[in-house]
Amino acid sequence: MADPDFAHLQETALSEQPAYFEDIIAQRRTDPRDDLVSALVEAESDALTAHELHMLCYLLLGAGNETIRNLITRGLLADAHPAQQERLREGRDLKLAVEELLRWVSPLVHQARTVTTDAEVAGCHLAPGDQVVMLYGAANRDERVFGETTEEFDVTRDPNPHLAFGFGEHFCLGAALARVEARVLFDELVERFGHWSVVGPDERLCSTMIRGIKRLPVVLAPDREVSRPLSGRVCGVRRR
Repeated sequence: MADPDFAHLQETALSEQPAYFEDIIAQRRTDPRDDLVSALVEAESDALTAHELHMLCYLLLGAGNETIRNLITRGLLADAHPAQQERLREGRDLKLAVEELLRWVSPLVHQARTVTTDAEVAGCHLAPGDQVVMLYGAANRDERVFGETTEEFDVTRDPNPHLAFGFGEHFCLGAALARVEARVLFDELVERFGHWSVVGPDERLCSTMIRGIKRLPVVLAPDREVSRPLSGRVCGVRRR
């Protein structure tokens, strides 16, 4: 909403979203399916209010879209590390590579929590009602956890105890799906093309919450890296 390219859509989007969700919820009430919304509708009478159900749908739509999309897009920026691309082509251990992308990219910038009891963190007293902001990127580059290579992008890093999905009771509901989506996409990139190259500057989303990219010119090519810059404004991906 803070980005000037999209701010003008805010009023329309906020008015249309409740109707969009209500239509889906109404369908699931009369025709339940094997999906998450049907399960939430079933739980509504016992555990959720109508407002909470709408808010959960909003959360799932945003969390299941923005984060993985920007993980993948920012992962393409790893073309600046050709040795890592080569490791992907040789070893194809995409499970480790995706975990490193999650750590290195950290698509979600922060989350805030409200203190409920007196606590002390790193010598700082926290009182009930205080707001604490957690920075995922900082946690995922903690030298006490990842050592001296914390700033390096390494697709073979193992173990990799990153916190990109949070932890405990707040662990991301869609973590397994996100991992599969990223693995499939990068597996296809390596299998079909072997190489990809970013051929222009990335245009970043204006946001304090999401490390997003609006536009990124990329060339997919079976040969070696393409360094020739493209003229004009390029959106999306083109096949060479």
